[in-house]
Amino acid sequence: MATYMFLGKHQPARVTTFMENPDSAGRRFPALVEELGGTVIATYFCMTGSFDILAIAEFADEETAHAAIRLVKAMPDGFADLEITALASPEDARAAMKRASSVGASVVTPGKAH
Repeated sequence: MATYMFLGKHQPARVTTFMENPDSAGRRFPALVEELGGTVIATYFCMTGSFDILAIAEFADEETAHAAIRLVKAMPDGFADLEITALASPEDARAAMKRASSVGASVVTPGKAH
């Protein structure tokens, strides 16, 4: 599975649309993700801070996740700013660290900057 966090800041026109029609808020992103076979795990509207919305979505594989990312970035009236972060479960993160450490010893010398 590929899990991603999306942090978005809406275009001003989109915020106006939400004010005029609050029921439309937060519906396009889940529809897009589900159309690609993904699942939106959580969606939150940010009441303070630099972003308007935080969403976490899960996809069957990286290719599907990247297709969703392309489509989200291309949404008309979409986001003025968008940050996307790949997430890992604790188990996946530990497995990645173990794998990196098996190679890293030959690449990184403790105490020396590279």
